[in-house]
Amino acid sequence: QADVLEVIFLKPDGGELTATLLVDSGFTGQTCFVLPDDKDTFEQSPARESQLLGALQGVQNRSVVKGRIPGLSAQFEALAILADISKLALPPNVLGIVGLRFLRQFRRWGAERTVAGGWQFFLES
Repeated sequence: QADVLEVIFLKPDGGELTATLLVDSGFTGQTCFVLPDDKDTFEQSPARESQLLGALQGVQNRSVVKGRIPGLSAQFEALAILADISKLALPPNVLGIVGLRFLRQFRRWGAERTVAGGWQFFLES
């Protein structure tokens, strides 16, 4: 029942990885994503470490990541925390977290009820 967002990350070697991320509007600060600690998959360039409080605590590695959202034409470059996410209570098949700083790049975002009675997360650029 959690809101998720599909994100295509551009790998440094030129490939792509499609990831399902949990939407967490309570995840604030200068970083947009929390992703597994896999620099070969995500890191375009290193960034300054960051001190975290919350589900992840202490000094965490950060990297610049690049990607795009399926269905939207714009690409992004953003900061991500690359960490051991095994401690996070993520739903099955969810690779990480997308936070409020990333969502603010869009004109409108949220969830709406579908015709079938469920919920669907949306972004509008």
